Amino acid sequence: MKKLLGLLGAAGLVATTSATVVACGGEKDKSEDLSLEFKEIKAQTAKINIGKKTDKAVVKSESDAKDKSILEVSTGEVAENGEVVVTVTPKEIPTDKDVNEVLTITYGVVTEGKQEILTTTKIKVTVKKGEVVAPELVEIATHVTKTTLKISEVKDAAAYLVDVKKDNANLVVEEVTPELTKAPVAEIPGDGDAATVPAVDGELTINVNKGSKVYKEGKIKIILSWTK
Repeated sequence: MKKLLGLLGAAGLVATTSATVVACGGEKDKSEDLSLEFKEIKAQTAKINIGKKTDKAVVKSESDAKDKSILEVSTGEVAENGEVVVTVTPKEIPTDKDVNEVLTITYGVVTEGKQEILTTTKIKVTVKKGEVVAPELVEIATHVTKTTLKISEVKDAAAYLVDVKKDNANLVVEEVTPELTKAPVAEIPGDGDAATVPAVDGELTINVNKGSKVYKEGKIKIILSWTK
């Protein structure tokens, strides 16, 4: 019997169950496992071969870290030749130690309520620890270039801030607090002998919130000018 198996093996007739993993560069990995290493929050892709494409079978991914996983994983459609592209992206970069996870990519079909796994491939993922670099704070003036707001009615400070945002798309409103430092006054038309009281422009001050992650401390003034 051993002699017969030896002959079959030499002829390439002995069945195997190993999955083929192909890296993005196209080089085949003889192992069932594939390794990815991250040093930044940037997607990497790996191409695996699940074997013969089967109707109703689906590709699933699961991390051994379960709900504590810091990885986002998506899988593409299964090609006719059995190849599947897996995209992995770290959601964060650890600051105290490297994070290691193992992704199990399965290809299976559910029959009568039971899942039959056809192939399994594991991807070992390492996210290297790094330093948290604080974002460089900017002056609020760099995001507010139109400092005159045409108005047609009296509103409160929050409502005027919404209008300012429309004129200054880059303004991060969550990082500031508006203050109506000079309320605008609408024109009061005269009746009979009464003189018309002209409109008075107002002033909105946009203050940078303390501890802002976007802006340096400061403020900027917006002139509330009545539409003629």
